[in-house]
Amino acid sequence: MDKIDTASLVIASTLAAFLVVPSLADDMSSAPAREPHYVWQGNQAGMTEANFVAVPQPVQQGEVRFITGGIGEEERSAIEAGKHDYNLHITAANAKGQYYGNERVKILDRSGTPVIDSSAGPLFYAKLPPGTYTVEVSLDGKMDRRQVTVGPQHAASVIFR
Repeated sequence: MDKIDTASLVIASTLAAFLVVPSLADDMSSAPAREPHYVWQGNQAGMTEANFVAVPQPVQQGEVRFITGGIGEEERSAIEAGKHDYNLHITAANAKGQYYGNERVKILDRSGTPVIDSSAGPLFYAKLPPGTYTVEVSLDGKMDRRQVTVGPQHAASVIFR
């Protein structure tokens, strides 16, 4: 494992200052919607490229908890490791299997009320109350819509292309 050079360390430190956003003391249940955020994971004293990565953190929006990201193998692995905690799994990829990372996800309840409206990608996992939802995903200016049903023991997986 090679040590990160000084320029990389400065860049990583600068990014860390911007990426660690909401305070853990915030009451997320009544807070307005927030875009997903990241924290740095790793041992700063012995920082190497292998042990210092940005890890997406879950976001609470009303009753719904979600996590999104997956740009890069480490980030994708970190999100997929917690997949079992969520009952809706959305993946955005093109026909060749290449991931998108610039989509907008909107989830509407049965009455058409938005429960989530967030930038996302390419993976988006949500823990929704049991029910039927409409998932709208905007990719490259095109909107696609699917209906999903989730429950306590039933997860739905959808791939948008």
